[in-house]
Amino acid sequence: ASYSEERAKYAHFSIPYRTENARIFWNTSNSAALKDANLAQLLTSGLQGAVNRGSYFGNENDPLIKKSKSFRRVPTLRQRIALVSYNRVNFAIEDQAAGLLYLKENKINNIEMHPYVVFSDDISLMYSKKSVPLPIVHQLDAAIAKNKREYPTLLQKYL
Repeated sequence: ASYSEERAKYAHFSIPYRTENARIFWNTSNSAALKDANLAQLLTSGLQGAVNRGSYFGNENDPLIKKSKSFRRVPTLRQRIALVSYNRVNFAIEDQAAGLLYLKENKINNIEMHPYVVFSDDISLMYSKKSVPLPIVHQLDAAIAKNKREYPTLLQKYL
């Protein structure tokens, strides 16, 4: 989970165990002229996107996505990628690792990752303050710290 002051009122957070990167996955038929565009520029050009309901995309892009009529709120990665693949929307915003793994596992060749990073944030484990005491959180933090260097290697096995 991403840390927020609101969540911190009712939850403990571990030390970050990975960085999440929200990226644009778009159909390879999109204009090469938009390769260097940011999200606002993609929307200004008339492109339509798909996003997960309830996802957060950072201070810069979250308000843009919420007020835009250029997005469909779609509940699953599979459905969002299908919309892109069949040109129902021009792009989807996905977690980088999840998107790349899905494309690889399903041998989807008409979708690629756009260079623009929509949002990047440290991800932690979130624990209920009611049921998980701080000493347990500290023990889990120690385990995360001990194994954190192995995470990139593990991730690359699947990507």
